[in-house]
Amino acid sequence: MTNKPKLLINQRMFDKFRYTTLGMNYLVGSLMGSGIFEVGNHEETVEVPKGHRAIIIYLNDIKIYLDFWEYIYPAHSVKVYEQNFDIIIKLQHRCMTPEYYLQQCKEKKILVELSNNQKLEMFSKIVPWTFFPSQYLIDYASKLGSTPDNLEPIDTEQIGFFCGRNWRTRRRWNGRLGKSGFKMFAHGGNNMENRPLEHDQFMHLMRSSQYGLVLPGRSSRFTEAKNRREIDYMLLKKPILMPYTPNYHNPLIPNKHYVLIDRHTKYDRLEARFDFDKMVEDAYEWYIQNASPYGVVKTFLEITQGIRPSDPDFNHDIYTIV
Repeated sequence: MTNKPKLLINQRMFDKFRYTTLGMNYLVGSLMGSGIFEVGNHEETVEVPKGHRAIIIYLNDIKIYLDFWEYIYPAHSVKVYEQNFDIIIKLQHRCMTPEYYLQQCKEKKILVELSNNQKLEMFSKIVPWTFFPSQYLIDYASKLGSTPDNLEPIDTEQIGFFCGRNWRTRRRWNGRLGKSGFKMFAHGGNNMENRPLEHDQFMHLMRSSQYGLVLPGRSSRFTEAKNRREIDYMLLKKPILMPYTPNYHNPLIPNKHYVLIDRHTKYDRLEARFDFDKMVEDAYEWYIQNASPYGVVKTFLEITQGIRPSDPDFNHDIYTIV
């Protein structure tokens, strides 16, 4: 029998922050619960701003820094560079050129202690990965005795909706989409009591929408604004509308997995332009291969071991490490 690869996690950090750092419980939990690793503990940390938004992982002798935060830190810091990680996975990593990276480091005064060559060395190690569904959706489906991807369809009540913080990246869309028939609930509250919809109302609107509208969240010059709703609507099997192209390890393809919208989009003409049954199937398959618990492990192995889905030695049934 082949020895299992060793997966070492800082269990203390994981237990403390798994539910307060979005994505940590789902992604790291999927790795730990897959059954294909020999899971152990280590005690290493990096003392950096927002350090609790990341965790160190060892896969055999591969040292990985997994950063969940949507802003510059904790990954883009000198102390992380000094740890000499083999791979730095930043979920919200923006697609950018080395030249752009150096320019932004200079303008934002990031990594000023490092030479340009050292910055580029670090930049070469930073990669995106995948994303994760909303816990609200998982809990909602569980309350109905189901899973998100097995919920019964319900009648369509609106073309689509959006409810979220009124970030700068979203403001120009609110009026435009409202005029096109979307229900818009932009708000400025940080706390749940300030939000205009209860969880069950939110989930009902998701299920009763014709399209799954996703608008970008917070971002920076180093990061982008992926949104859990991308994954939620894949699970609910709704055609997704997004005004941006997120950066994933395995890309989402515009107008194959989702409709890339802009200010000229005619929403009443979409059904004539696209085969939405096929688009929904393609998006759900992307979820299975990239963001399901299975897909989380598969893509983690692709990133860390260079295994691609086309590799004939990669056994998708048992996640064999070659």
